[in-house]
Amino acid sequence: MTRDWKLRTAIACFLGALLSACATMKSPDGVTPGIARPKDGDTVSWTRTVQTGNVLVTYQTTHMNTACKFFGYPEVLLSVPPEHGTFTFTKAPARPNVSKNSKCYKVKIPHVVGNYRPNPGFVGTDRVKIRSKLFDGGFAYVTIDIKVIN
Repeated sequence: MTRDWKLRTAIACFLGALLSACATMKSPDGVTPGIARPKDGDTVSWTRTVQTGNVLVTYQTTHMNTACKFFGYPEVLLSVPPEHGTFTFTKAPARPNVSKNSKCYKVKIPHVVGNYRPNPGFVGTDRVKIRSKLFDGGFAYVTIDIKVIN
């Protein structure tokens, strides 16, 4: 179920601080709402735009604690691949989805990053669905609609 992400993130980060662990998931543009410490079965979605011929970094996730310590790469699975392009996961450092006031805001830690590349000449809308294992068990789901333009 989609939730009010600002309130949810604030509550989840508070709980994460109490438990000394936090998982983050976000679109790396820093604008699309992210989710910290989601519950089993939560789904988030967003739309991104990419020009044909370019690669779009559209997803990232990690496991970390409130001291910015990396706890490992979450298990991720592309549950529905794109119909008009390719989607690959890589591992790369990135800033976690935390508030600008967090000591972890400017710290880059290892993430699983999702990259989308449209097929040559394709213009239109594509979609991917991702399943990501949560820090404390269960799974969260992400649906990303991708607009490919000239």
